[in-house]
Amino acid sequence: MGPAGTEKVVFESNRLKLAGVIHWPVAASGRERAPAFLVLHGFGSTKDSNGSVATAQHLAARGYLALRFDFRGCGESEGERGLVLCLDQVADTRSAVSYLQSRPDVDAERIGLVGASFGGAVAIYAGARTSALGPSSRLAAGATASASSAASTPLRRPGLASSLCWTRAAVAASVANG
Repeated sequence: MGPAGTEKVVFESNRLKLAGVIHWPVAASGRERAPAFLVLHGFGSTKDSNGSVATAQHLAARGYLALRFDFRGCGESEGERGLVLCLDQVADTRSAVSYLQSRPDVDAERIGLVGASFGGAVAIYAGARTSALGPSSRLAAGATASASSAASTPLRRPGLASSLCWTRAAVAASVANG
């Protein structure tokens, strides 16, 4: 589709196909590169949760291209169901950044991350570890992600082969060490 609409997309992360939806900026002319945000869903959620959709719509209404996508093993994306590993989600986020940077309609220098719940922790960690985002995007990831409670709460889900728990100190150290 084009500006002021949505477009279903698929991109790869570690040879897995990830499903996403792009929300076009409402005020976009279709001729200029738009700044963009990745919208990262929380633990046990998908790109189609009310929060992810509302966040993407909110960003598009303010002139940003927004990509919400399902992490591997979630929603419409490929991958083992029920296996949620933070570092895999960081890899998926980095792949999503690369995907956005490859698009001719995205300003590759102006990509930020926003996440809810565990997606907030992923946004902070990926922002600190993805040099392609640049310093201003790293700050945007840290400032907009709502990860304080998710970052300090052990995440356990029945039937998971493994899970990764974050502490505030680990997240702060990863951001500080950029």
